[in-house]
Amino acid sequence: MRQWLFLTLAVMILFCGCAAPVKINRFDPVADRPNLKTSTRDNETYLSFEDKNYRVTAALFEYNSVMVLPLEISNKTGSDIEPPEYSVSLHDGRDLKLIKLLKRSDLIAVRGKLRGKSYGTGLEGMAINATVNVLMDAANVNTEKTMIKGLEQAIHDYFSFRPVYARETRQGLLCFLVDFKLEYPLTLMLRIRDEYILLRFLPQKEQNPRRKSL
Repeated sequence: MRQWLFLTLAVMILFCGCAAPVKINRFDPVADRPNLKTSTRDNETYLSFEDKNYRVTAALFEYNSVMVLPLEISNKTGSDIEPPEYSVSLHDGRDLKLIKLLKRSDLIAVRGKLRGKSYGTGLEGMAINATVNVLMDAANVNTEKTMIKGLEQAIHDYFSFRPVYARETRQGLLCFLVDFKLEYPLTLMLRIRDEYILLRFLPQKEQNPRRKSL
């Protein structure tokens, strides 16, 4: 259940700001092919893939076993990419073990509980109640209002798997839960129609002192 604490803190730190310095682990992109390049946005390094049809840009952060991934997909073709035509997944190691994707609907459920919505005594209700209790006890926030603000920011920014319209861009945030010991590199795999796009990341060897904490 503690994954929700980590997720909320990560989103707060990256998008809402946080008073206490918290170390965020960053990952270096592997730009080892001609159609890959790196760029800098807000003092963070992103990796981009681009060909005649698509451009994909991403970065990768980790805080307490949650991977936070800003993602941007640009459709350069003249036809829409429908939701069944594309997918996104994160894998570790050479055997490409799948890392669990956290759903936007889970955040909505936790927010509902904080707002007083009852989930009953079934397994789902018990899980949500336990999650909120752990989150509020350990997150060191002063009010439920502050916690709800962080969740709402995460929900608002979460990547939505809707059509990527012709000559337009869809962007957002994805979060993944790491529940096993990672092997490297980490591989972001995108399937767009009949094309597979792979973006790889390695742990940052040396942290820039100005970027160790947020």
